[in-house]
Amino acid sequence: MKKVFISGSINIKNLHKAVIDELDSFIKRNCFIIIGDAYGIDQLVQKYLLSKKYYNVLICTIYEYPRIIESNEFDYEKIKYDLEEKSEKKKQSYKDKHMTEISDISLVIWDGKSTGSYRNIIDAIERNKEVKVFLDNKFMKLIDINVKAITNIFYERHEYSLTEYLSEVVKKDKNCTIKSTKQMKEILKDRGVLTGNGVIDNKFIDSVTIDFIRGNRVYKYKKKLLDNYFSSYVNKNSIENLSLF
Repeated sequence: MKKVFISGSINIKNLHKAVIDELDSFIKRNCFIIIGDAYGIDQLVQKYLLSKKYYNVLICTIYEYPRIIESNEFDYEKIKYDLEEKSEKKKQSYKDKHMTEISDISLVIWDGKSTGSYRNIIDAIERNKEVKVFLDNKFMKLIDINVKAITNIFYERHEYSLTEYLSEVVKKDKNCTIKSTKQMKEILKDRGVLTGNGVIDNKFIDSVTIDFIRGNRVYKYKKKLLDNYFSSYVNKNSIENLSLF
């Protein structure tokens, strides 16, 4: 019986028909399905399996009880992690690594920019698992699923707020001369990326997404854009390796 770890980006709201067909194939083959306990893909897949009355399922969590478990018929397992670890993302990464390790097949439903999904793909490739990646409304060709190609996609699409980018750069380069997001905004204004009022210039609108958090506008910038404008302030290796692992 094949064990299938299914993961994906939290901001995906619906299962594509091609993904549903793949899930039906797993069900037909009586595969053992391993899923996490987050919103997004985890919950969507759980709900679909429940709708098919398919219970050969394991939900993995770092908590005493899963945050999301759509059926009491699903089994669940608490995954151990380093108790001294404070970062929620790093705690969750122990769970993801465990699910990859115990699976035969890794199916990742990706938006091309989610860090967690990116790491799951790379981890599965490096462990020589069978890897299926659903991206841009289709499954990637097997020949295109390799570390270099996946990393290039991530590099082109991944986005950061200025706070996130500064935090990651400083972690990797203690000699970074950028000390605040205010300084970063001034640099972007000088380069014409932002207007004097701090609004993104229309020429760069395709390089950002805009969120509104508690009524405030927050820009998420493509990594490639930020690397281009801040590379002279940090060590080159720091931005090349930024947030990949």
